[in-house]
Amino acid sequence: MHASKPLSRRVAQRTASKQIVESIMDAASELLRMHPIEVLTTNQIAARAGISVGSLYQYFANKQAVLSSVAARLEHRTLDLFTQRMAQLRDASLETITRSLIELLSTEQLGAVRFRRELLAHVPRGFTEEISQRVDREVAAALTLFLASHPEVRQGRAELMAFVIVHSVEAVVEAAVLRRQELIGSPLLLDELTRMVLRYVTS
Repeated sequence: MHASKPLSRRVAQRTASKQIVESIMDAASELLRMHPIEVLTTNQIAARAGISVGSLYQYFANKQAVLSSVAARLEHRTLDLFTQRMAQLRDASLETITRSLIELLSTEQLGAVRFRRELLAHVPRGFTEEISQRVDREVAAALTLFLASHPEVRQGRAELMAFVIVHSVEAVVEAAVLRRQELIGSPLLLDELTRMVLRYVTS
């Protein structure tokens, strides 16, 4: 029986590098839950991650680069959770699916409201535009298929309906994150958004 082949140095280095990058983004995310971006420094992020600031600069040019990567990772997480939720609720009622998907965005399931507010307020949209557009397209494509096949949904242009839903819900939730933080996690916002979407797709 042959012994398993050990990881090559290059693979090991890639794995270690990925772990360091993740630890840096984790550290920045944790600090954003406690401090505004303006006072956050790369020294603080490095210390929280348990590395030297010189090591941090091997992977990120500056604080803005770290935060942009954190924002991009949040986009990926949103898509992953959305995909999982759609699969779990495949046979649920229209209201249950609608409410659950909106709940994903309008509560702290994606992260603490302060963390999300700091990213929205201070990371330029252009820095995450590519991943944001890809996530929006994939979410809209999944919703299009769902709307086109669900018996409770009115007949219409499912692709356009999905576009309207994705961007209207996203706009309201982002406005709440930035200006009305008390609404994030509130049943009031969840109820209103669920009612809005259900009326739109059924009437």
